[in-house]
Amino acid sequence: MGRLLNKLTQTCPECRERHFPRRVVGHYIDEPKGAKVFLWECKHCQFIWIERLWKAPWLKKRMAIKNAIRERKEREDAQASEVQLNV
Repeated sequence: MGRLLNKLTQTCPECRERHFPRRVVGHYIDEPKGAKVFLWECKHCQFIWIERLWKAPWLKKRMAIKNAIRERKEREDAQASEVQLNV
């Protein structure tokens, strides 16, 4: 039972409270069947965040590539802004 409780509790990205958030599960109409979306609402601060669950392996790979590209772009933007601040 303890592992189940640990799986169900989430940490709110806004207020950092660990609790059972309100959950809405859905899917995108224009995406393949394996793409699910979870909307979670914090019971303390009413912050809403999204988490995607990609069941199909090819979707996981595609999302990993997109995330890597996005993270690299964010790092490059941060470095560019640092260079501008130093000039």
